[in-house]
Amino acid sequence: MRAMPHKPDAKSLQVLAAALREQITTEEARRKEKLDEGDAQFFADIAELHFIRAELDYFFEAPLPQVAKAVKLALADAREALRLGRPANAWHLWDYLTYSLAVSDREAAEFFASLPARAWDEKIVKPVPWLTAQVKAAAALVRVDPAVGRLLEQLRILVFDEILPEALDDLLPQIRNTCLLLEGVSRREAKAFHEAMASRAELRAEYYGRLAPAAPIALLDLAGLGLCRLAKDRGMEVDVRHVTLPLELLG
Repeated sequence: MRAMPHKPDAKSLQVLAAALREQITTEEARRKEKLDEGDAQFFADIAELHFIRAELDYFFEAPLPQVAKAVKLALADAREALRLGRPANAWHLWDYLTYSLAVSDREAAEFFASLPARAWDEKIVKPVPWLTAQVKAAAALVRVDPAVGRLLEQLRILVFDEILPEALDDLLPQIRNTCLLLEGVSRREAKAFHEAMASRAELRAEYYGRLAPAAPIALLDLAGLGLCRLAKDRGMEVDVRHVTLPLELLG
């Protein structure tokens, strides 16, 4: 298993991995039935299982192609859930978009980046303006949309000037850091990008070590890798060295 800076409990993760394998096997046996029924929630749920599987596989040192395969399977299921009518939301869309980039699934990245705002932003029951702006900025970078500058200006105001809900206090440093990373990519500022990515790794280790040491998402920073892919796509040299950011996964 890989040594992680937030020191997760390996035994707990082994138990989780075993239970997850059993759950995935059970659910996969129902795939055709659920497709015939048009069960969108089934595909959304199994996508999440495969994302977690990828994170755990990485921790337990599975080959990176196996990790990438699990992520791509999850992305395909996420797209199927949307096709079957599951409402999109900004939280999931951020993951889907950046995870697509992390495994260089261009077709999936372009699909998620091109979803019209009316398909997700306008259906939000409880609006999350900063996250909406974050998703739109990332999507604009994927599409090479000149509106990205305006979107990043909005995002900066929302996360640095506006007062966010108290419930986000623990996440606020990471939220602001993501804004800095997107700005660095947009401006092709390699130094600023690398400094922000180094800070991201530290912030994640502190956050998960303190609040959620057993969270699989802490083991593999797929969103961070997605941002690295965006940087590389804009001609920036990316030289990030951290156990949760295996650049080899980018292909």
